[in-house]
Amino acid sequence: MLWFSVIIPAYNCENSIERTVDSIVSSGLTDYEIVIINDGSTDNTASVCQRLCTKYSFVKYSEQENKGVSAARNRGISIATGEYILFFDADDTACENGFAECVDIAKNEEPDILVFGMRFDYYKNGKIYRNDVLVPEFSGCLDKNAIRAGLDSLYNTNSLASSCNKLYKRDLIINNKILFNTNCFLMEDFLFSLNCLSVCENIYCLPKALYFYKQSENEKNAFNRLKRINDFCEYFYPFKLAIDNLNAGEIGNNVFNKFICMLISQKMYFSNKNEIEAFAENLKKNNLYSEIKQGEIPEIYKGLLKDIEKSRYLKIRLLNLKTQIRHKIAVAVKSVLRG
Repeated sequence: MLWFSVIIPAYNCENSIERTVDSIVSSGLTDYEIVIINDGSTDNTASVCQRLCTKYSFVKYSEQENKGVSAARNRGISIATGEYILFFDADDTACENGFAECVDIAKNEEPDILVFGMRFDYYKNGKIYRNDVLVPEFSGCLDKNAIRAGLDSLYNTNSLASSCNKLYKRDLIINNKILFNTNCFLMEDFLFSLNCLSVCENIYCLPKALYFYKQSENEKNAFNRLKRINDFCEYFYPFKLAIDNLNAGEIGNNVFNKFICMLISQKMYFSNKNEIEAFAENLKKNNLYSEIKQGEIPEIYKGLLKDIEKSRYLKIRLLNLKTQIRHKIAVAVKSVLRG
């Protein structure tokens, strides 16, 4: 019997996926398989993956036409045979021997979901200039009531947003027919995690950073995907429903407000004044936005929402430009200091 299945969607990752797989081999996992789904790569990813199958007998490989990361993960779920499923991106790595403790917890405690921390590596010209570590504030097992009460903390520590910082019981996913939404191309991980959280009986929190996430050097990644969303509120309404399904009451409402305000800010961050105005005017007509205003607004976003209400779009643009300049200076200084 296999205890763990590691699912890796692979798209044009010929230069990184072997390093990812090697790091998993050194991670301390036992009784596992690695399932690689080649999502229509146009580079040499296929040949690298086939070589990995020869190198490691526990690597499974499957190909599909390009359908996106969600479809690739769903394909991986259908192939996986382990008691627990772990998702990995093809350019990320695992902490050396870090998952050994997860193995013991999974086998002894058998939680529905095991949540651990992440390290975020920020790159400039191919070199790391900054590391951020986020781990759960909780340690040990949380039942449904504790999950609801701690939802805000779980959100703040990035314990919910990613699908890669968790071990999921395969039966939890299969029996509840939970899949990644293939219509989502932004925050699909968060929606999947929320749907799993709504049906689980417990989670186990391990406050250690075991997954090393390679942050894209392209700062406009999230912004560019947000630009592809035609109806902002319609796209993110399923996230509100998923949070509501957790039955966390006001805590859940506050978490959604943090989430949606963050995305509103990101949507405007690189936009010009006319784009900001068009987005804001449509936003103000939507019932979801009215619900947001009636709830608790995070302090960091109160000024932004006030400027939206007052239609001060030039001010929003200028503040964003000021922030971008400060960020570029900070990155340049840290890059030099880091050497």
